[in-house]
Amino acid sequence: MKRKLLCCFLAAGMLIASLAGCGKETEPEAAATAEAEDSGVSAENSGEGNSAKTDLRIAVNMDAPGFCPYTSGYNVASTIVIRNVYETLINMDTEGNLYPGLATEWEWGEDNMSVILTLREGVKFSNGEDFNADSVIYSLRDYRGKTAVGGEGESLYDFDNMEKLDDYKVEIPLKRPGSDAFITLADQMYSICSKQAAEEFGDNYPNNPVGTGPYKFVSFTSGVGCQMEANEDYWGGAPAIKNVETVLISEGSQAEIELESGNIDWVTTPDNMDIQRIMNQEVSGLKVLELPASNVKNLWFNFRKEAMQDVNLRKAISCAIDKEAIIEVAYGGFATVANQKIANNNGAYDPSYDENPMYPYDIEKAKEYLAQSNYPDGLSLTIYSDTTPSEVRFMECVKNDLAQIGIEVEIFALDSNVAVPALIEGEEDDLYVAIGCSSPGYAPGHLENASPNMTPNWGRWDLVECDEQINALYEQSLAATDTDECNELVKEAIRLEMENAMAVPVCYPQGYMTCSEKLEGIVIDGGNAVYFLKDAYFTE
Repeated sequence: MKRKLLCCFLAAGMLIASLAGCGKETEPEAAATAEAEDSGVSAENSGEGNSAKTDLRIAVNMDAPGFCPYTSGYNVASTIVIRNVYETLINMDTEGNLYPGLATEWEWGEDNMSVILTLREGVKFSNGEDFNADSVIYSLRDYRGKTAVGGEGESLYDFDNMEKLDDYKVEIPLKRPGSDAFITLADQMYSICSKQAAEEFGDNYPNNPVGTGPYKFVSFTSGVGCQMEANEDYWGGAPAIKNVETVLISEGSQAEIELESGNIDWVTTPDNMDIQRIMNQEVSGLKVLELPASNVKNLWFNFRKEAMQDVNLRKAISCAIDKEAIIEVAYGGFATVANQKIANNNGAYDPSYDENPMYPYDIEKAKEYLAQSNYPDGLSLTIYSDTTPSEVRFMECVKNDLAQIGIEVEIFALDSNVAVPALIEGEEDDLYVAIGCSSPGYAPGHLENASPNMTPNWGRWDLVECDEQINALYEQSLAATDTDECNELVKEAIRLEMENAMAVPVCYPQGYMTCSEKLEGIVIDGGNAVYFLKDAYFTE
């Protein structure tokens, strides 16, 4: 388990959508797809009835820890299966617009303290079980409620008291005011599972997933990959691609060789060099898929450590980081500088921080801040992240940068199954590298770190005095259902975060994948762990 699992906890608020108060059956906005010129072509009029291939092989760089939408995390090997076997009540496109999933309409309940959802009729799980209000209640209250993210781990929805209004309508009370109430339901962690299958497989259900989605789970072999087959009875129409296989290839360069040889159709984590070769048209028959750049890569402080509570030390570190160098070394130039901890396509984004950065790269200024801190002669720090090559190179750059102002850094690059518990416990790390909350549309998600109720609470922002003000603005933004009001509250909170150097925003990484030029129609939003295959097909 590597980068995606680490990111899933740090980015538990990976939510994008508008703050619309209700929804109805509408067509989704165009998303990032692997389409060339025939945008909008669906499975019904593409792959079926011609000689195009119907088997899709996808290279993933990590093993799947399981296929439970509630506990398996955002590992790409897991998510490709979860997002195509299971479905959520509401979906979102890459522009942040909500559109129907298993719910066709949604609206606020009394005083905006509940949500009411009208469910899609005529839907069946792939095992033939009917989908209805009982399915939703079982999934979110009974099954999810027994997991680590359910019950007391659920801070937004009061699933214990959700109500069945009729066979195709449910009402879910909220534990707090939540402008994110509809958006959050689009996250895979609120997928709908099969009661019949869960009871049949018991504790082994995460490895035998059954949902309402366009694909059916077939098999999984650890260290090899997973197989799915088309759900021919899918309510949205049978997909054109009939068989999907994920193949574990840990090295991006080897995956690219398999892609060029025609043994693989899609590489989810290609090397930067291979991306550039395809962009330069040095390789025929392949193309590059550009993912929406909605993530912010940050250097985070662990405020459990006394040194990290020193604002002048944090400012010194902020000014000592050469962001341009990190972009070149860690991301091969495929990123842009970030000067605030919010996506640059978000409504609360403030361009003035780019015009006049609060903490520009300035070694002399960094030394001045350090001299004003409790550590004028420098100190030794530890930095943690996972073993993803870009993260390791990121940490090496930070180590070299901080050495210039007298701060020694020891690097710990750990597999995510080791790094995640270590960072949650927070006993060892002073600094850590990870994606922050991402959102082109929903701004409050970027403030989640400020909440003392954040679970798990990685950096313990609540130990810093200014966090009380930031959290108050976060709570106000959650309660605001007016988009402009919400964005202004978030802007003010971001200003306080920046003034107090609560994190070091470094860059907006641009994600890419590579695939056969004949593969069309896949919908990808890497920041929100979306890989929809229902409309995918191969041209002849």
